[in-house]
Amino acid sequence: ETLHDYARDVIFRAKVHGNNPFKLSKRPLDSKTLKVSIGNVALAGNTGSATDQWSYDSSNNVVTINWDTINTSQLNIADRITIEYRVSR
Repeated sequence: ETLHDYARDVIFRAKVHGNNPFKLSKRPLDSKTLKVSIGNVALAGNTGSATDQWSYDSSNNVVTINWDTINTSQLNIADRITIEYRVSR
């Protein structure tokens, strides 16, 4: 790994870790409808397991990504974090 690669990795990690937790604009109709992905990869989560890649806090209406459970070497700096859920009309 070159110094340039290492620097890019540090910048990437700072960006993703700095954007956590994510406040949702509306409350989900049902927390089971939440889907979180990075790029085109769906993340497993919100089960209460220590291996969950994300969790939802209904009292604060936020999604927190558990970066320690995600292999960030597989991610690209241009990958978007997407949080999808159903809301009442």
